[in-house]
Amino acid sequence: MSTSADLSEKTVLVIDDDQSNIFALRAYLERDGVDVLTEERAEDGLERLRENDKAIDLVLIDIKMPEMDGYEATRAIRERLGREALPVVAVTGKASDEERQRCLDAGATDYLSKPIDLERLIAIMRENLS
Repeated sequence: MSTSADLSEKTVLVIDDDQSNIFALRAYLERDGVDVLTEERAEDGLERLRENDKAIDLVLIDIKMPEMDGYEATRAIRERLGREALPVVAVTGKASDEERQRCLDAGATDYLSKPIDLERLIAIMRENLS
């Protein structure tokens, strides 16, 4: 599936403490022109958002991270950084309606369970970035 028609030249920030997840997402998204920024810690991701202001189009954030988890980081994106309109997609190893609702309650725009369905990811990105 090609992402280039809708997503080329978009910038996605991936916040995940697992290098293999970062590598796979970067490889998949960059092949079609998506600019991928990465951070392994939520606080570093928040700092990257502060520094880049409006240049980041979408955030993919892992929920289970040390220090600050994805719920707290998503709330910080919304409240502390005031980025209510920025699409934030929560990524979690727990696939359940309760987990999805918890992510949405924290301020996530959408939710993906692991392993990530790449076609679903692209559909979510197109929906939020078109």
